Amino acid sequence: MATIECSGTCCKKWILDNLLLILTLVGVIVGFILVPILQPLNLSDDAIMWIGMPGELFMRGLNCMVLPVLTASCVTATASLEPRSNGKMSGISFGFMVCMVFLAVTVGIVLCLVIQPGKINSDITDDDYKPAYYETQDVIADLLRNMITDNIVKACLQSIYTAYTFEETNSTDTNTTELQVASKSSEYGSGTNLLGVLIFSAAFGAAMCVQKEETRAMFNFMWALRTISLKILTVFLWCLPIGTASLICTSLLGVDDITAVWESLGKFVGTVIAGLAIHAFITLSLTFFIVTRQNPYVFQFRCLKAIVMAMITKTNAATLPVIFKVCEVNNNIHKTVSNYVVPLNVSFKSDGSAVFIVSGAMWLAQSENMQLNAGQVITMGIVAWVMGLSLPAVPSASLVAIVTVCSSVGVPSYNIGLLISMEWLLDSLRTGVNCISHCSCAGIVNSIMADTIESAESELEKLKAVEEHDLEDLKQSGVVNLAINKDGETAGSFRQYTQ
Repeated sequence: MATIECSGTCCKKWILDNLLLILTLVGVIVGFILVPILQPLNLSDDAIMWIGMPGELFMRGLNCMVLPVLTASCVTATASLEPRSNGKMSGISFGFMVCMVFLAVTVGIVLCLVIQPGKINSDITDDDYKPAYYETQDVIADLLRNMITDNIVKACLQSIYTAYTFEETNSTDTNTTELQVASKSSEYGSGTNLLGVLIFSAAFGAAMCVQKEETRAMFNFMWALRTISLKILTVFLWCLPIGTASLICTSLLGVDDITAVWESLGKFVGTVIAGLAIHAFITLSLTFFIVTRQNPYVFQFRCLKAIVMAMITKTNAATLPVIFKVCEVNNNIHKTVSNYVVPLNVSFKSDGSAVFIVSGAMWLAQSENMQLNAGQVITMGIVAWVMGLSLPAVPSASLVAIVTVCSSVGVPSYNIGLLISMEWLLDSLRTGVNCISHCSCAGIVNSIMADTIESAESELEKLKAVEEHDLEDLKQSGVVNLAINKDGETAGSFRQYTQ
C-alpha cells in the first residue's frame, strides 16, 4: 500500500514539474491535428489571420521581453564575475566557457551552411525574396559600426546599414543595360541593434565588476530588472501551448506539401543532433585530451549518472548535487575546484543550447529563402555566442534566444512554431551536452590547478602544525593558558596574536 502511495505521489510530482512541457506537447498535437481538418474548408485570409492571432500575440510578447531580459542578464552576469578572487581558476574557467560556446556556435553554423536543412520546396517559403546587393567591405564596416553604437537609445530601435544608389549603364558588348553603384551612404533602418546593445551591456557590467562597492546600487537595480523580467517571462511562457498550436496551424495551412515540411524538420533535427554529437564527442573531448592528457570518453562515462539526470530533468541547476558527486568521487576532482567551477558553468554557459539557437535561427532564414551574407552570418553567430553565455534560466529560454538572433539580422520568426514541435527532444539532448561541458571544465581546471592546490594544502597543513606546536609549547611554559580559549582566542587567530 505504501508503495502504491509513493508511486502516486512521485507520479503527481513529475506531472507538476513537467506540466508546461506536457501542455506544450498537447499544443503541438492539436496544431497538427487542426491542419487536415481546416484545409478542406478553404478558409479566407481573414479567417487564417484570426486562427494565427494567439500565436502572433505570443510572439509579440516574446519580442517585447527580449531587450530587458537580454540587457539585465548580460549586465548582471558580467558584473558577477570575480576576477580578483581565485584569479587563476576564474581565468581558466571563463576562458573555457567563452571558447566552448564559440566553437559550439561555429559547429552549428557550418553544419547549417553545408546541410541546408531549411531548403524545402513548399509554399512555406517566400519565393519572391531577392537577396539585397552588398559588398564584402561594407558588410564588415556595418558590422563594426553596429558593434560600437554612437547612441545606445537609438540602438534599441534602429541599426545602421550601407545604402546604395544605382545608375543604369549601357554595355556596348552585350547591348544590355546594367545597374552599377553610383554612391554609398550609411543609413539607419528599423530593427534593434542587438549586437551594439550586447556589447554595451557587457562593457557596462565589466566596469561594475571592477568597482563592486561603488556600483552596488546599479547592480541591485539591474538584478531587480532581471528578476522582474524573468518573472514576467516565466508567467507569459504558460501561454506557450496555445501559441504553439496557433503558430503550427497557421504555418501549415498555406502549405500544399506537408511531406516537404516534415522532411525539412527531420533534416533540422538531424543537423542539431549531429552538431551536439560533434561538440560533445569531438570538440569537447579533443580539448579535454589536449589539456589533461586523459581519456575524455572514460571521464564522460564516469559522469554518466549526472548526464542522464540532466537529460531527464532538463536542467543542470537541479542536478548540481549529482554533478558534484560524479566529479569528486568518480573522477577525483578536488572539492575546491568542483565547488567553484561547476556552479560558475551552470550559471553562465550553455554551449549545447548555443548549437540549437544558431541552427534554429538559420533554419528560419533558409525556410524563407533568405540568402544570408557574410555579415549577417557573423552577426547571428556573435549574438548566439553571447546568448550561450547569458541564457536566462527559465523553461524554453532558447525560444527567446532564437527570436533575439533572428531580430539581429531581420529574419522573420513566425515559423518558430514548427521548431517548438521538436523542442521536447532537442531540449533533453542539449541539456545533456551542457552537463558534459560543465564536468569537462571542472576536470580541465583540476588538471591545471592540481600542483597549485596541493602546494597550498601542504603549506596550510604545515602552518597548522606549527601553530599547534607553538601553542602547546606556550601552554606548557605558562605563557599562555586555557584562559586564552575562554576569552575567545582561537588557534586560527593565534598566529596573528603572537606576531
